[in-house]
Amino acid sequence: MADVVDLRPNQHVLEVASGWGATARYLARARGARITATNIEEDHSKAGALLTNMAGLNARITHHFADYHHLDFKDKQFDVWWWQEATVHAADKRQVFAEACRVLKPGGRMVFSDQTTVREKCTDEDCARLAQRHGSDDLYSAEDFMSAMRDGGLVDVVSEDWSAHMGRHFANLVARIEATYDILKADIPTETIDFNHALWSFGRDMTAAGVIGWHCFTGKRP
Repeated sequence: MADVVDLRPNQHVLEVASGWGATARYLARARGARITATNIEEDHSKAGALLTNMAGLNARITHHFADYHHLDFKDKQFDVWWWQEATVHAADKRQVFAEACRVLKPGGRMVFSDQTTVREKCTDEDCARLAQRHGSDDLYSAEDFMSAMRDGGLVDVVSEDWSAHMGRHFANLVARIEATYDILKADIPTETIDFNHALWSFGRDMTAAGVIGWHCFTGKRP
């Protein structure tokens, strides 16, 4: 993703839904970027800030509470908007993309990766299961994401299909759970192991059937 947007030293990245900040710390170390890492989960932001401090990266990374639908940042502030596997959870994706366009500098780039859904291949039952997992029932296809990005004001919108990577990842997860089940159950409740096995088996099968995929998207603020 960093290569996709040609991320360079000292560019200012807004990472939304940053979790505990692992990606922010990677980008600071590997690319010399400055990162504003945000999350709607305050405990995640606090944990991320602690880990960033332990890593000695406070000069390059700051952690903030933020809802990506409504950001408390000035217009035209960031060189890159970054998020991973969080778009599907947005209640109003077009609002999020409009906010991204607002806070990006002219010529600034958005990059994100996320799951896509081909609704016409999806049964009602499977769509309901995906929607429950996402917390949002709009289940965007790659084309839906690109349309919403353009509606939000972004140009030069491009997607890359990375579904093959997701398919291998899900298959590997299932195989590892099955191979280590007896070891895992010594420390983890079996209902937790079984839940994860069923979840990733579903993802593996849906990816193999072409119902869900994984794409990387980029766009630019004019």
